[in-house]
Amino acid sequence: MGKPFFGYKTVVQIEQAFLPFLPASWQQKCLKIRGLRGAATGLLIQKMSRDETMFPRQALAQRLNLDCGGHLETFGPVADFKTPVGPKPRFETLLGPATSMAGRRLALMAHYDPEQLVDPYVIHYLKALRDMGYELILASQGRPALTGELKALLLAAVGRIGPGWDFASWQCAFRAWPTLFEAREILLVNDSVFGPFSPLNQIHETMSGVACDFWGLCESREIQPHLQSYYLVFRESAVKSQVFRDFWAELRASDRPQSIAAELGLTRKLAQGGLNPAAYVTSGSLPQTNISPIHYFWRPLQALFGVPFFKRDLLRGDLPMIRAKGWRELAAAGNYDVALIDRYFQRIKAAW
Repeated sequence: MGKPFFGYKTVVQIEQAFLPFLPASWQQKCLKIRGLRGAATGLLIQKMSRDETMFPRQALAQRLNLDCGGHLETFGPVADFKTPVGPKPRFETLLGPATSMAGRRLALMAHYDPEQLVDPYVIHYLKALRDMGYELILASQGRPALTGELKALLLAAVGRIGPGWDFASWQCAFRAWPTLFEAREILLVNDSVFGPFSPLNQIHETMSGVACDFWGLCESREIQPHLQSYYLVFRESAVKSQVFRDFWAELRASDRPQSIAAELGLTRKLAQGGLNPAAYVTSGSLPQTNISPIHYFWRPLQALFGVPFFKRDLLRGDLPMIRAKGWRELAAAGNYDVALIDRYFQRIKAAW
């Protein structure tokens, strides 16, 4: 027998939250195989992800805390941030080399494409951020083709040379424009998600009432408590802090394990440095498990909280224990052109 998908404790936690909403036959099936290679959890997740009527909002509201926007709970005995070792990535400024970033409200998009293209689904995301009042910086791996449409959208662009992941690309932007540490607000995003399927303004309006220095869409308890890095907002108090500057100066992110360490370490280091983190969806609003909410609870996040994104690897089928059935209907309901996703996968499949 192989290793469990999740530990026994995680299985029980998910069952306690969701078993009451399952048909009797599914309850019996899950209880018979409880703890066996995490199969109960797998069945629950599959059932949840393919049946949008399974968890009615009124019933869930009695079991889950649906209040959005809150401070992260006490971290507890988790590992301190340790600076990864390795060289800093090299970079090339592609657009706006002399631009001052001081006082601006900026969104930094980490980007990678095997064909060095900025795909239309990414352009859709960039336009949505621009419409929210953000000025845009593209931080890409390599030297992507900057079309006329892109140049009209972007304030600046930087190309990262060599290995690395999102944090390495963002770091290159901070090195290319040191005045980023004088910005009014910085939003870190990446192209690992499709969306948004609905405007993000309501989420930002909710979070504007939360007293914090930085916040993310989702808090995760996977490995240790942290904010998931696909959407992170840093207010002026965080951007201009010494601990924020130190994080990017110390960062060495040359491969995937180090990138994961950076995501885990960012929340921890900034909180240890006196900054106050918060999340739109805190861990207390979902079952207390050590799994990634944007992957395993994608339907509740959208249906209950209005988080308007799908993870790209979820739709690509990288997580076979999760069924993404019904995503087209959810995306189309928000007037999102699902053909953007289809054409992206068709192109990438042909490229490989």
